[in-house]
Amino acid sequence: MQQLKSFLYAYLQLFLFLFLGQSSVWSQVNTYAFKTLTSDQGLVHNHVNCALRDKYNYLWFGTESGLSRFDGTQFTNFRYSANKRTGLSGNSISAIFEGPEGNVWIRTSNRMNVYDQHSGIIVQQLDSILTRLKLPVKDVHTIRQLEGQTFALLYSDRSLILYDSLKKTYRTVPQLTKNNRIADVIAGQGQTIWVIYENGLLGHIDTKSLRSTKTSLLPISNKLVNYNLFADQDGAIWIFSKDIPIGVYWLDPKDGSIQHLQKELSNPFVGNIVQDDQGHLWLGTDHGGINVYDKKTKSVQILANDKYDLRSLPYNSITALYRDKSGIIWAGTYKGGISYYHPKLLLFSLIRNYPGLPKSLPFDDLNKFVKDRKGNLW
Repeated sequence: MQQLKSFLYAYLQLFLFLFLGQSSVWSQVNTYAFKTLTSDQGLVHNHVNCALRDKYNYLWFGTESGLSRFDGTQFTNFRYSANKRTGLSGNSISAIFEGPEGNVWIRTSNRMNVYDQHSGIIVQQLDSILTRLKLPVKDVHTIRQLEGQTFALLYSDRSLILYDSLKKTYRTVPQLTKNNRIADVIAGQGQTIWVIYENGLLGHIDTKSLRSTKTSLLPISNKLVNYNLFADQDGAIWIFSKDIPIGVYWLDPKDGSIQHLQKELSNPFVGNIVQDDQGHLWLGTDHGGINVYDKKTKSVQILANDKYDLRSLPYNSITALYRDKSGIIWAGTYKGGISYYHPKLLLFSLIRNYPGLPKSLPFDDLNKFVKDRKGNLW
């Protein structure tokens, strides 16, 4: 408990320092103001591919050159180790998951590693861990936590199992098709998981009965693609891929309709999706910044780098998006580190001069101001 209190205090100090203690600028146009952590603050590398906040409230950032753990004040960094037993098996980190027993599973360029929360050691050879958990001993690709302590594990051979970590038992999920491999799996509403295959076949599976239903085949192409899935708060399923310029498709499970967003976006390469507390969908694009989509108004707001605004995104290639349990959205960039945003963290704004913006202040040197009868400040 004391460790958690210390962490939360340090976390609060971080935000007070970052948002109040430094001189920064406020964009009068962009209502989304970010703060950014880079290698200058101790991040292992500025190309961030993934993020995770674990059960102990540590933040983990996977980069192109190592792994960082952030406690709210400082970074602890992990890199490749030639030791076959401990340390990262590779520096390029593509995904981070929280798995059974609260351990952090780290997907490197060559295989999955596990950070053991009790020993503080990164394990490369997972045979002993998988055996202890009574899981099939083969390379794990993706982990999704479902209800309670149940997990969906997608292996590198694209076999899929449902694992009860309390009973240490698992069930194999039947494949919807024998001709293609599963690209991604995501938890849906209730006792449902959704899967998408590399040919665009989408389906859902009842986790209790393991009964599967084919839903649709995306009208894209005959190419095999590494698709990704995201389930929003309304139960809609979003389909996207950073590898091809398809924008995003989203399926409404209530009526089976599929909608498509592409021309409305600043860039059709979408690699990440999260949803904020207001229900807006954040789409991370390649060279197009973040596109914030409002499902109700069907409008898109583009968040991009502004060289005159230090609180804008540092880079327009978004390589990671993650929403933590406190509602903070973390945006990993190609070269600019990790940026984060939450509306309640912005306690003060700064009105200043912006070159090229006629409605901004003409100069930053202010020595007096007054309020008129209409409430205007001069």
